[in-house]
Amino acid sequence: MVDISSLNVDAQELTEFIRKKTGLILIAGDKFDGNGKQFLRMNIATSTDLIEDALRRLQRAIVLFKRKDDDLMNLILNK
Repeated sequence: MVDISSLNVDAQELTEFIRKKTGLILIAGDKFDGNGKQFLRMNIATSTDLIEDALRRLQRAIVLFKRKDDDLMNLILNK
């Protein structure tokens, strides 16, 4: 499970964004019990090379997602 609580975002929204931007398919944690809205699930039953690629894609997507939010906030504050 990947903890996304510090991003303060809906897990389902983030998984859709990640899929569209990188092709990486993760599962929103709310599909499971508990506080799943703050987590993403990644299946890592594969080779190390593919896991490393997936983590790079995830990192790139998080940077893009945060930048999108920052750009939106700047638009709101600068109006």
